[in-house]
Amino acid sequence: MAIRGVLIRVLLYAACAALLFVYMMFQGSQYDWMEPASLAKNIEDNSKNRDVIRVTTVFITLIMQFMIAICLSRKEAIVSVAIVTTIFYLCW
Repeated sequence: MAIRGVLIRVLLYAACAALLFVYMMFQGSQYDWMEPASLAKNIEDNSKNRDVIRVTTVFITLIMQFMIAICLSRKEAIVSVAIVTTIFYLCW
């Protein structure tokens, strides 16, 4: 029983960390890496693919947080929600 609990924790936290990594990877503009900065302002990006990926990632992360709240202890759920909320606040 203990091995199953540890495995569930590892899988939930790994999935949540991977989703947060994807969320942070797709922030900003796809042209942010260009130099000088004036070039990026002249390029129009109407595809909005990054926004779709980010919103989908937020939705799936919220589902994962719900799963963490159901499967794990209350203390772990509160800490996890606090960390995810902080990351979303800093990267939005």
